[in-house]
Amino acid sequence: MIRDTHNQGNDFMSGFASDNYLAEFATSNPVKTTPVTNVAENENEYILELGVPGYQKDDIQIELRDFELIVEGVKKPANHSDSKHMMENGKISTFTKVFFIADHIDSDNIQGQFKEGMLRITLPKKSERKGHSSIIEID
Repeated sequence: MIRDTHNQGNDFMSGFASDNYLAEFATSNPVKTTPVTNVAENENEYILELGVPGYQKDDIQIELRDFELIVEGVKKPANHSDSKHMMENGKISTFTKVFFIADHIDSDNIQGQFKEGMLRITLPKKSERKGHSSIIEID
């Protein structure tokens, strides 16, 4: 069999990248990612910072279950209704990070902020009863 090598790329793509194959591959194989994570502590709180470039605020969920803080993300494919993509790497990507939360964390006041691909979670420490001294008068 003789083929025109000038059109070899087109033959390859038409044989390999059928619509059904690409649709199945893209939706059934999400890319698992691991966000870069920084943990800092100061006198009043712990701060978790997760780098999640490409994710949007609505792609991320933070849940507290007992003593676990679970951060999950699912980046959904972009909607390209006006074009037909032959191949697109990483259409769906996911991550899950679990952090153990000590009992001295004020779990009612945990806050999350998202800005420019960076998720910041602030975990305030419970206020400790500090030593107190006073003179008690006797009647």
